[in-house]
Amino acid sequence: AEAADPDAPGALRVAFAHEVRAEVDRRKRERGILSYDDLLARVARALADDDAPARARLRSRWRVVLVDEFQDTDPTQWEVLERAFHGHATLVLIGDPKQAIYGFRGGDVVTYLRAAEAAGTRATLATNHRSDAPLVERLHVLLGGAALGEERIVVREVRADARHSRLSGAPHPAPVRLRRLPRSAGGPLTKQGEIPAG
Repeated sequence: AEAADPDAPGALRVAFAHEVRAEVDRRKRERGILSYDDLLARVARALADDDAPARARLRSRWRVVLVDEFQDTDPTQWEVLERAFHGHATLVLIGDPKQAIYGFRGGDVVTYLRAAEAAGTRATLATNHRSDAPLVERLHVLLGGAALGEERIVVREVRADARHSRLSGAPHPAPVRLRRLPRSAGGPLTKQGEIPAG
């Protein structure tokens, strides 16, 4: 394939971005500044070679590595974990891709999905110990089986441990209500009845 025109607007923007990054790196080195991302990238580089001493040191220290909230892991964090421990320690990755909320700081649900596909063993927690049963059941009526953005992220059925409200001890009469709020011709929203869920 022929090289792109270096004077094209897109190529000029890319070149400018590279120059800006190089200048930021130069200024940080000059001032002795390291960000969290810089430290993480350094660890990833230290683990890059198969025979890196850092790999051997980490593996000798930890035989089991547990990572909670793994759905918010960014690609560099996973690179560190994978290089250091994959195939050499028990890696326990706990996460729920439906709860991935840290994309703004680099969390990448695709990293979670790739790690899940490569896992030797997969398990699902099928019992919710936090929410009351009527709420869990009604939410499953609304969302059960839904694919969320990725075909591999599906809302699966879960049962709840708590049959009664933990606040009152009594059964819930209506844990979820749907309200239809139609907009009349240019007027304000008005409540017109409720639709029970389930």
